[in-house]
Amino acid sequence: MNTLWFLLLLPLFWLNACRILATRSGWRALAARYPQHAPPGGEAVRFASARMGRVHAMPIHFAHCLTVAAGPEGLSLSAPWFVFFHRPPITVPWSHVEAVQPLGNSGTARVRLRADGDGPAEFMLMGRAGQMAASAFDGRVNPAA
Repeated sequence: MNTLWFLLLLPLFWLNACRILATRSGWRALAARYPQHAPPGGEAVRFASARMGRVHAMPIHFAHCLTVAAGPEGLSLSAPWFVFFHRPPITVPWSHVEAVQPLGNSGTARVRLRADGDGPAEFMLMGRAGQMAASAFDGRVNPAA
């Protein structure tokens, strides 16, 4: 009987954990500020990782579960279907991105947003997603480069 209750309550626990992480990381605030109206264009990296927000002074790590795209309109982040319920897709226009700073040779890049709204002021993209975001931002700012 206890197993049945566990199996019935597991989806509720999963949805609640996803909701808490989406709120604490700042994803929901960013999604309200920068909703994605059209599918992103440009290069995309699947199974990307990012760190966003803080809980007890530790950032929330989205490990290998995001799709990150950098196109002419901006930087897009989306989560897979099993956590999509609380994480709608985000497209941050390049005009609202203050800087994309590569951190060493690791491929990690810090994306700093302009301080004119709710949500985290910055987040980090790791690996190929960070490299792609940095080169797309540099190409947008310095088209001659």
